Amino acid sequence: MANPQTDDGYTPIANEIVEALMKINLSAYESRVLWFLFRKTYGWNKKTDRISLSQFSQYIGLDRRLIHRAITSLSSKQMIVIYKDDTFNVSYGFQKDYDKWNLSSKKMTVIDSDDKLSSIQMTKLSSIQIPTKETTKETTKEKTYTAEFLKFYQAYPKHKKRDDAWKAWKSMNGTRPSLEILLSAIEAQKKSEDWTKKGGQFIPYPASWLRSGQWNDEIETENFPSEEKEPWEV
Repeated sequence: MANPQTDDGYTPIANEIVEALMKINLSAYESRVLWFLFRKTYGWNKKTDRISLSQFSQYIGLDRRLIHRAITSLSSKQMIVIYKDDTFNVSYGFQKDYDKWNLSSKKMTVIDSDDKLSSIQMTKLSSIQIPTKETTKETTKEKTYTAEFLKFYQAYPKHKKRDDAWKAWKSMNGTRPSLEILLSAIEAQKKSEDWTKKGGQFIPYPASWLRSGQWNDEIETENFPSEEKEPWEV
């Protein structure tokens, strides 16, 4: 169970900024990028920080192209400030003077659509690791998996239908038991008759195992018969 404490670190944000943010509509992607920027700047008592798109992607769990669009939108709203040095390193800061925010009605709720994913601007701001047409779909999806899910999937003996397992995992947020309970159940069930016979043929897919709550299954053990008695014995 999560138990966050300010003793373990906290991000100081002025109440006036929080109140200003309460009154505006941002897209989900913009909000996530903004919160990460708070964490990387105010969370370390800094006004700006050099952050790569790789860092945004790793910690937020979004494709870098979506992050780039959100950053572009926040910059157009003058809510963040982008600094570039002579070596093209990029740093980001939050514009705390909310009177300077450019919140026109068209830009309040959504990020402008941009289907030109191979634009010159996108290429300049992106590293080689940004998913391109040559990047496999599997690689792109893999970046969205959480560390806990990957530990579960690696421990599970049948590596089939990973994307379906990921959907099942996400759909159970708030109802799923802890990772330790799941791993313990997997280790126990690996030794069960159902999972060991015929080369593991009857092991369910990980998605089915999650959706049906099979971590609660009782493990059947072999029952050895007692010494047989003659018919006339009681």
